[in-house]
Amino acid sequence: MKKEKNNSNSIDIRGVSCPYTFIKSKLMLEKLNQGDTLDIILNNETALNNLPKAFQYQGQEIIEVTRLNDSDWLIRVRKRK
Repeated sequence: MKKEKNNSNSIDIRGVSCPYTFIKSKLMLEKLNQGDTLDIILNNETALNNLPKAFQYQGQEIIEVTRLNDSDWLIRVRKRK
């Protein structure tokens, strides 16, 4: 997976059910510095629909949502707050 100049981090939450997908992702994002990115790899369709909305609501930036294969997705979030 492509990394952005040492300020990108990732979390693999495949197999994790809601609401734990958001909790785990949010806790990881809280550890990062403002401007850093977090790559979230998941395979939960409910989380795929809810995570970007939840992070945007909190003022974070969704950089991309990309299908990796038949079941897995990547959500890239930039920490703004």
